[in-house]
Amino acid sequence: MSEWVVRAGTATPAFLMKAYRRHVGAPNIYGFSVQYAPGKSIDELAQAGQFPHASISYALDSNLAAALLPLTYGINLVRTPGVGYHTTFVVLYDTTGQMLKQLPYEAAQALSATFQQAKNPHRIKK
Repeated sequence: MSEWVVRAGTATPAFLMKAYRRHVGAPNIYGFSVQYAPGKSIDELAQAGQFPHASISYALDSNLAAALLPLTYGINLVRTPGVGYHTTFVVLYDTTGQMLKQLPYEAAQALSATFQQAKNPHRIKK
């Protein structure tokens, strides 16, 4: 069963590549932050994320995985410390299962093309 993945802001390739890094609260995990919890709606995930951004990006986990398959990458969604349903979106080498420490441009492009954009209905102004 497919589940929603929600990210703050507009998921451009450059934004995803910049955000893809070692997670401070989980030093052996590399990826970018998302909100993810099976059974939760886009709205519930956006609210839990407490994002200051005016927009959100969202996609089904299965669609994001499918976007990376032709590039021989896989994904893993790892629960990590953070607000709400904080999860780190990790990209893996499919052939070895190794975690990427940097997000290649072609992978960022494929993910960006899969994410849809919407106004953030739960924007937290700081």
